[in-house]
Amino acid sequence: MITWNEYQQQALTTAIYPLSRELDYTILGLCSEVGELGTAYFTTMPDEVLAELGDCFWYAAAIADALKLPLQTVATFREETVHPLFSIYPSGNMAIMLQIVAEASAMAGILKKAIRDNEGFVEQAHKDKITFHLFRLLWLMDALCHKYETTRYAVMSANLNKLADRKARGVLQGSGDHR
Repeated sequence: MITWNEYQQQALTTAIYPLSRELDYTILGLCSEVGELGTAYFTTMPDEVLAELGDCFWYAAAIADALKLPLQTVATFREETVHPLFSIYPSGNMAIMLQIVAEASAMAGILKKAIRDNEGFVEQAHKDKITFHLFRLLWLMDALCHKYETTRYAVMSANLNKLADRKARGVLQGSGDHR
């Protein structure tokens, strides 16, 4: 089984974006992928759900890197402060999907306010809030894997295999799932 940190390290070998905009790019990318995840979910395409979930794991790893944190640290961030509703898996896939959207949106909102109110400077307090929402997002993505009767390890490994293939063929950049 691949560890959180091994996944992060391998995933980032496929990162192509300006480091000066790393946090902006990765949070926007996550929001975009969550939208694609929702589309796959609502059109009832389980294979696509898992593929998009893998892309969400990739962006989660990249956001953690932008925050200068190992993904394992984020995955265990303040577990004791998780809202009581998060102590069990949400009852259905719809609830999980809506909460995933909420967590990605919360991170985007924190970034937006830093851009608006702080000339784009993301202070440690902003980073702490983003980290907490990222932790919750990882938990929810793991719950969605469980609901689809798979593991995060399987989803992350499939994502790394897809990216390694694209990298070998020189098609990491571009658009579309079938590059």
